[in-house]
Amino acid sequence: MTLSRNMFAAVMAVGLTISFPSFAIEGFRYGAQVNSYYQEHGVSLLWLSRDGRSQKQTDILLRYLEESWQHGLNPENYHLEDIRNYLASHRNIAPRFFDEMISDAYLRYVRDMTGMRVDPATIEQDGRYWRRSFTPESVLGQAQTPEDLQRFLLSLEQQGPLYDHLKQELIRLVTEPQAGPAQLVLTETDLLRPGDIHRDFVPMLRAYFNIPAQDWGYHVYDDALVKAVLGFQKRNGLKADGIIGPQTLRLLNKSPEEKRQQIIVNMERLRWLPPQKPGKYVLVNIPSATLWAIENEQIVSEMPVIVGRKERPTMSFVSDITGVRFNPTWTVPKTIKKEDFLPLLRKDPQALVQKGIDIKLKNEEGNWVSVDPASVNWQAMSEDDLGTVQMVQGPGPTNPLGRIRVLMPNQYNIYLHDTSSPEYFRASDRMVSSGCVRVKEPEKLADFILAGKPGWTETSTNDLLADGKMTDIFLPQTLPVYLLYLTVWINESGQLTYGPDIYDWDKMMIAELEKEKKLPHFSVKKTGTALAERN
Repeated sequence: MTLSRNMFAAVMAVGLTISFPSFAIEGFRYGAQVNSYYQEHGVSLLWLSRDGRSQKQTDILLRYLEESWQHGLNPENYHLEDIRNYLASHRNIAPRFFDEMISDAYLRYVRDMTGMRVDPATIEQDGRYWRRSFTPESVLGQAQTPEDLQRFLLSLEQQGPLYDHLKQELIRLVTEPQAGPAQLVLTETDLLRPGDIHRDFVPMLRAYFNIPAQDWGYHVYDDALVKAVLGFQKRNGLKADGIIGPQTLRLLNKSPEEKRQQIIVNMERLRWLPPQKPGKYVLVNIPSATLWAIENEQIVSEMPVIVGRKERPTMSFVSDITGVRFNPTWTVPKTIKKEDFLPLLRKDPQALVQKGIDIKLKNEEGNWVSVDPASVNWQAMSEDDLGTVQMVQGPGPTNPLGRIRVLMPNQYNIYLHDTSSPEYFRASDRMVSSGCVRVKEPEKLADFILAGKPGWTETSTNDLLADGKMTDIFLPQTLPVYLLYLTVWINESGQLTYGPDIYDWDKMMIAELEKEKKLPHFSVKKTGTALAERN
């Protein structure tokens, strides 16, 4: 039977003793699995004594549930009010019912700590790439003794310095008095440059960074303020030029609530990963446009990368590096064929010849054969027809893949590779690719990937590049590569950087979590103004 909340309230009010052989309260997500486990394992009560009193493992679990907000979870999703009221009651009727309620809360918590809390499709993700949650039976089996439960709950927390920093930052933002809603205001077209005078803005900036000035210079954007702004820009992944424009202003005005939400969505993404990382791997953070080569928990190499622009984003996923291709050819992807090259060919069928791109069609035997681009009716070419056309550029200085491409099979056809346009690495905004990740130091990356392979030496990379022929070098064992979307990261000074939400994926995640009532509700004492906040 199902016990509705109204029925439950009535039972509690009159103190009836009722036997429930098998039931679920409205809102029990795992009622069927809990009942099945109890029956199959001969469990009468897992969390409570026969008179409805809490056991040691119940107290352990409740502590984790009450502190779940520290992971960005919503404690209200775990029946906490009902469980607390029951344990505080002197009547303690229907212990089996509440025992199953606690089991349901426990399974919900484990699910939230180990899997995606929203539908992947609503946040432009593919759930197949991310961590799978435990089965209810295996989770319930971990609650048989307090020692097993404590060990298991500890194991759920994501390991690593970033997750720990985010957790501590969230606790700080919730427990310490935070700034109010005041804003640093410049007009949309204004820029504040070193030496400028601004009677309204500069005093607010001084209050923000707590930097005094002589009376005569109170309104001057002086060296002390510029130094503070340079540090702020550097910490937050902005171009450190001391000029306050829209991006810097937006970060200066980030409210405590916005910061809390940004922390929560990034903790969420980190929990999609296995709690323990392999000994050696490659990690690309898309919003910071940075690659890290990591071995034995140490960053062996860090380098800037170029990522996809907003309309052609670099997708977030996990893959395995199988090897490295030297002097690669470039087969033009479907999107570029359709959106970039087909319009060019309609204007001039020879437009790609000067780029060294070969046009191929399938013959009757199904083989790709080079053809004269002038012989193709590009005006009549449909998107479906483009599937029968192959555009291939051979190795060379104008090849967009450069001289090195990392082999990492994935459904998006996104790869790490060199580039023929290194000038983009000098720009502060490195969102310019069509989805692939262009690497500034591909030779260093190739050496990191292939180091330890039998026969590989310090000169192997240069020898293969000098040869000029396309050559694939495969690994004896694959190497994980993570392409992550983390809008908060640890900078070189060990501080958290609040980066930009370049694809609005943070915004999507927050909207879904709010819709599903999965965001914690904080009651935070606020004092002062936004200008008193420290970053």
